[in-house]
Amino acid sequence: MSLRVRHLPVAVTVAAAAAAVALGCSDIDRAAEYRELQAQLSEESQTIWEVVPLSPEQVDSVVVQFEGRTVEVRQAGPRRWVTAEDDPVIQSLMFDLERVLFPLLSYRRLSIDGDNPAFGLRDSTLGVAARTPAGDSWRVMFGAETFSGGGHYARLDGDPHVYTVIPKVIDSLKSVALGERVDRGIDPRFAAALNELQLVTVEEEDLNPWLAQVLDHEGP
Repeated sequence: MSLRVRHLPVAVTVAAAAAAVALGCSDIDRAAEYRELQAQLSEESQTIWEVVPLSPEQVDSVVVQFEGRTVEVRQAGPRRWVTAEDDPVIQSLMFDLERVLFPLLSYRRLSIDGDNPAFGLRDSTLGVAARTPAGDSWRVMFGAETFSGGGHYARLDGDPHVYTVIPKVIDSLKSVALGERVDRGIDPRFAAALNELQLVTVEEEDLNPWLAQVLDHEGP
């Protein structure tokens, strides 16, 4: 098991900055983390971490655990996920999950003690394990929401770092575990900025994967 780092071209930096300015200020700026990320996406800083460096076709099975519930899903063919009960609802929800989980991307990596209670990882109730046909596996636990509300903390087994992932990952995992769609949507404080970003025309290969996931873009 290894962690890969992506260095990506960025075509939306100027529009992102302009959209961020339009948000304005507030006593509790829940958009700060997104604006900080957008500012970092420059020619000098284009690093996004692949916590689970797998594409959907490389995955044999996925196990999602949430608050005592366990759901195991196997891939029987391209975009065909099946459970022991052959639940069509879970199959449908897996389409959303595979788009944010394979690969699982992180926009921030912290070299810090993940057992700190503030991260919510030590007693996490939400986790996922992915296995390849060759038997290689990745297990990730998810913790508390970040202070700004812009993401959640995550930890990969065997990796000393703490990562941050977008809320869509958490919602998609809970949806599969519960058997019903969970979608908190986008905080209205930064929805306008993301709408502005959606108007930007970029080539498919130039669209940052993190941004693609936030915008629910059908990216690679």
